[in-house]
Amino acid sequence: MPGALQRHEFQCYLQPKYGLRSRNIEGAEALIRWNSPDFGFISPGDFIPIAEKNGFVVELDFFILEEVCRCMRRWIDDGKKPVVISVNQSRLHLNYDDYIWRLREIVDKYDIPYEYIELELTESVFTENAEKLLKIMHKLHEIGFKLSLDDFGSGYSSLNMLKDMPVDVVKIDKEFFSDTMNTQKGRAVISTVVDLANNLDMDVISEGVETREQVEFLTEIHCAMVQGYYFAKPMPIADFEKLWYSDLEDIRRKKERAAAQQQARLDAHSAEHSGNAADKADSEQTEQGGQDAPAEAEDTSAEAKETEKNDGSDEPAVTTE
Repeated sequence: MPGALQRHEFQCYLQPKYGLRSRNIEGAEALIRWNSPDFGFISPGDFIPIAEKNGFVVELDFFILEEVCRCMRRWIDDGKKPVVISVNQSRLHLNYDDYIWRLREIVDKYDIPYEYIELELTESVFTENAEKLLKIMHKLHEIGFKLSLDDFGSGYSSLNMLKDMPVDVVKIDKEFFSDTMNTQKGRAVISTVVDLANNLDMDVISEGVETREQVEFLTEIHCAMVQGYYFAKPMPIADFEKLWYSDLEDIRRKKERAAAQQQARLDAHSAEHSGNAADKADSEQTEQGGQDAPAEAEDTSAEAKETEKNDGSDEPAVTTE
């Protein structure tokens, strides 16, 4: 595996995460793929367990993190605000005292704000050294990284454990999700998990979403985001960028239409207000003209009387000689 990493046989794929309210891309998960020149694409299910056993998964995690940071740096330089990308973290990282230092070294190398990086930890990690893990999680959170609990509901879940963990996101395991969707009790459990997480100020992401029925149900219970083949499969970074850029353009057009509609409403309101003001002014002028007419007539009558008076007094007196 070290040789394959040096030969650039490992690749970073991104699977989009879609907001259920916006139906736009709001994040992504970084996944590793191995494209061997000898064996073709090797399934992660085949090589990840081996990497976990020999410890090389630690280097694969850091490789993916650096690929994500390099990608984000390019987005920022192009004037685009990155979406948050989650990166899986093996439980083996807990065995190394320099874990946090190496994380920060990579992220700082590309000058990426920490809040754009979401570190995914599987809930099974808590069965080994929960106290040590909680200390590390609190430290990572203080630094600014986002944290997510992956595979929630995969067998070790306790709703009570959520209150003790400084996580920002809870990911409902796809197996848990698919197995319980078909029963009323199962749906109630999912709804309860989402409601509890929301009350704890955590977002919920459902993995493995593949049907419209699932999307509608998750929208109804206020699940924040989903990822799965219903929207998009994992893809090379270049393909993700094309999809995301198209999505950004769609958002821009929507905002422009909304702004134009708002401006049209304001212009119509302004025109209506101006028309009402003009009508009021005309009405007042008409009323004022009606009030001035008698006074004008009165002035004309007085002037006539004065003229008659003057005409009478100016006649020469008749004398008899």
